[in-house]
Amino acid sequence: MKKIIFSLLLALITLNISGIGNPPSLTVQIDTMENNVLYYKIFNKSGALMEEAFWKDGKNIGIFIRYHDNGVLAQQFNFDEQGRWVGKQKYFFENGEERLAGRWANGKMDGRIVWYTEEGEIQSSISRNDGAADKRITNF
Repeated sequence: MKKIIFSLLLALITLNISGIGNPPSLTVQIDTMENNVLYYKIFNKSGALMEEAFWKDGKNIGIFIRYHDNGVLAQQFNFDEQGRWVGKQKYFFENGEERLAGRWANGKMDGRIVWYTEEGEIQSSISRNDGAADKRITNF
């Protein structure tokens, strides 16, 4: 268990280096679940929730949620037991509008991926099959 917690903390610190001599820029809260699965939350220096997810064997699994500094949902996606992106994935602008929506399978884009403008209009899309483009990008 100590190894799992250490690997999670090391990964989080690596992603959020604030520089030598600066105060910590985040707080990590870790809750132990069954089967060595950790549920964690990351808060910014003002205490706002930035990220919440599950962690096992050195990688994210299950649902992963990240928030913008203003508290609005920024990313929502899923990982399988091997830590690969799977299922519906969504990214959002700070105003709450969708930025990108699509599906992933085995860690690769699979199906239609759509990019949106900040006003909610479709900007472009592409269809992928197992990560490879199988239809042209369509710009709107």
